[in-house]
Amino acid sequence: MSDSTQTKSDTEKTEEQTIELGDKIHILGGRFDNTRGRIYYLDDSVIKILPDGVSDRLVELQMEDGYLREDYEIEELFLVQKRRNPAFVVQQDYRVGQLAEAFQGLEGNPVGKYVIEEVNEKTDSVKLRDENNDTIELDFKFTGIPFDSGIDVLRSREAPVLPKEQEEEEEEDDFEIGEDISVEIPIVGEIKEIESSQRNYTDSVQRSDMLQDLISKLSLTDQKSEKRIKDIRRLTELCLLLRNELVSYTKNGVPSHPKETSYATLLDLVVSAHNNLSKPVADVKRVMYFDKTDENPTETQLNIEIRYLEDELNKETTYAATRFVGNQSVVSSDILPSWYIGWDTYNKQHFISWSIQSKDTTLLFHQDREFFRAPVS
Repeated sequence: MSDSTQTKSDTEKTEEQTIELGDKIHILGGRFDNTRGRIYYLDDSVIKILPDGVSDRLVELQMEDGYLREDYEIEELFLVQKRRNPAFVVQQDYRVGQLAEAFQGLEGNPVGKYVIEEVNEKTDSVKLRDENNDTIELDFKFTGIPFDSGIDVLRSREAPVLPKEQEEEEEEDDFEIGEDISVEIPIVGEIKEIESSQRNYTDSVQRSDMLQDLISKLSLTDQKSEKRIKDIRRLTELCLLLRNELVSYTKNGVPSHPKETSYATLLDLVVSAHNNLSKPVADVKRVMYFDKTDENPTETQLNIEIRYLEDELNKETTYAATRFVGNQSVVSSDILPSWYIGWDTYNKQHFISWSIQSKDTTLLFHQDREFFRAPVS
């Protein structure tokens, strides 16, 4: 389930951020300032967040008419990381055989312990068995743990592995002092060093080694040249980016398989939107800029949005004088820099050529694209 959540400040009225169950967000300002965590529950009236470093309690945000309540005084709500799967069971990594601990309330009071017996990703549900051997089923419905379950947080962990009990009959043997006794010691395991060519190295290690290797091939004079060193750094970053574009990695950073660099069949070429054979159609309005007159209409029957150049220049001047540098209180390492946020907000609000027709519509463009305006005749 997805929802466009925003506060009633002037900035967030114009720039909606689409958040979904499982997204990682960061809140700035107000009562929940610098709160960071995953969306643990999401519907039209409430958002529940599992903060980073906490596993037994949630932060609850109420909504009124699709907006966060004004008394929270939230200034910005940043989307830090998108979810990888819409199913709640996948986001929480529930697996059959795991132990599950249930918590409820603002204090994180434990309310039960269970064993996960069944996980269904398609219906987003799990089946649990409690300590009394009773079975209960939780249907998350791609929104989170339901309110009527009496559970706020369901934390899972792997069941402990118990050593196998080996029962052996002990025989009492009489032996004399000085008699040789041989004892067979089993081999528990063998430690073997992985060859250097088979090891996985982080990007920082590879970047450092590549820089040193390329610089060592330069002459002593070139090694002191700032221009040559700068060129080598660019080449190193370019090589790493090209490698990441050609290789797919697991969540642990281990290479899994090469990416497809070309279309395998004609059908792949036809259904793909990244070619000249197709062009998307978006439900948007054309933004037209006019000079002010005596009438100055703001509404029209045409599929356009009317803006006046004088008003836009005034808004641009006000924005540049107050918010161009972004929010200086952002100190997190995984939040975009303040100068980027300022420019990004500016480009989305001022001197645009089109705007979204419906507030319920969300358009995501990862690069410059051409599209038709709906309806297409």
